[in-house]
Amino acid sequence: MNNVTTDKYWDCECEKDFIHPKEIGSCPDCGSLKDEQPDSHVKEVLELGFNVPDNMKKSALFTIKSLGLEWLKKNVSPTEWKKDLWDGLDDNLTIHVFIDKDMAYKAMVFRRDLGGHFDLDHPIEIV
Repeated sequence: MNNVTTDKYWDCECEKDFIHPKEIGSCPDCGSLKDEQPDSHVKEVLELGFNVPDNMKKSALFTIKSLGLEWLKKNVSPTEWKKDLWDGLDDNLTIHVFIDKDMAYKAMVFRRDLGGHFDLDHPIEIV
């Protein structure tokens, strides 16, 4: 698990707060570009979280990703990733933790749609 990376986050050149979601194209502090930097390690994402610019911290996407990461920290050991686990984050969000067919560690959050069903077609990928 220590060497498992995720293509959902990347590492910049900063000494701290170096993990960024792929939706962020560059680091506002060091100027690193995501396309020139390595993917983040899952273990570090779970331990350290991620950094986004201040003006994006309250966006729905990053709020949901933060909730998903907090749930993972409390419920999934980095050394014992769940093979297939579903759980609720709140009344409108559910999380699915699994290992895909390529043996990649995955966690996705699904939102409840206006009809009251979880929208399985549009996941928010946490790792």
